[in-house]
Amino acid sequence: MNNIKIRYVFRHKETGNVELKTYFISQLEERPARKLSPVFCEEFGYELISRDLWTGKKLMEKEIYAGDIICYKSHGRVFNLVVKWSDDDAGFYAGGIRWDFVQMYGELIGNVHQNPEMLGGAAK
Repeated sequence: MNNIKIRYVFRHKETGNVELKTYFISQLEERPARKLSPVFCEEFGYELISRDLWTGKKLMEKEIYAGDIICYKSHGRVFNLVVKWSDDDAGFYAGGIRWDFVQMYGELIGNVHQNPEMLGGAAK
């Protein structure tokens, strides 16, 4: 249980700047969140927009979280896939593709909060 990590995603209300903060559960239990970072304090103008669970996996030595975008190449085609949790299978998938395949043929290229254009969407 000590290795569970959560990536908190905050957006500044005025500038739209997105901040990512990652903490182990044990860090959050040790002290109030506002003492970990000023983004947890509303008076600094940030709003929490997402909590993304760490998958326990890495690509290119980078930790992968729910909401990350993976570039996946298969049969000469390229797909940008979002990492999501599946309650049905109690595991992480990217675009409905099992993680072991994504890990072999995928590359981390961003996340849905900072790079929505990679999915054909407009920045929020």
